[in-house]
Amino acid sequence: MALVALQIGLSILTIVPFLGLIMIPLHFLVALGALALWIVLLLKANQGQMYKLPVKSATWRKSRLDSFLRAVKNRAAAQESQQSP
Repeated sequence: MALVALQIGLSILTIVPFLGLIMIPLHFLVALGALALWIVLLLKANQGQMYKLPVKSATWRKSRLDSFLRAVKNRAAAQESQQSP
């Protein structure tokens, strides 16, 4: 998602007359880096390896884990309240 936002931002900045000369090669380098990262992740997945991206995966995983644990606790509490008379 961040890559899409970066590409859109670079595309908008390309319209500015003198920034366009700088942004077009930068746009290409970002796209090339994204392609390289995508290929590396595809190869890791094909080998059955889990690869964590260091930028956002730790916070995303923690927030997803927290919400999952809250849901499990809520479900367990709901089941206990239904079972007890």
